[in-house]
Amino acid sequence: MCQVRVELIGFSNEPWRRFVSHPLYKRLVCISALLILGGQLLQAEVTAGILGTVLDPTGATVANATVILTNASTGLERRIQTNPSGSYEFLAVPVGENYSVRVEAAGFQAAVQTGIKLEVNQKYRADF
Repeated sequence: MCQVRVELIGFSNEPWRRFVSHPLYKRLVCISALLILGGQLLQAEVTAGILGTVLDPTGATVANATVILTNASTGLERRIQTNPSGSYEFLAVPVGENYSVRVEAAGFQAAVQTGIKLEVNQKYRADF
């Protein structure tokens, strides 16, 4: 049997093999990967959300009620209005403890839920 070997003059992949198998090359690849992925991890979402529905004592939805989200530890306060179906949602709420949600509407007594703890990517439901 005849074998043919073709070599390009002036080109050898031997230096490349030595470079790739060198321990420093492997470390360089690992460090580069960590830097690239580490940047992505720093941009990871560390928020949660709070949503719910506001109903009157008969079970009818309450539109345009004011919903107030507060955090006693950080001083955060956000206000929104319920939509025509009585629903609301706070997006991108920083994770943490000591949250409370208060609902106020004309002709109704205010209602509050306290002691809310939010975890990463959690959708906490606070219905009234």
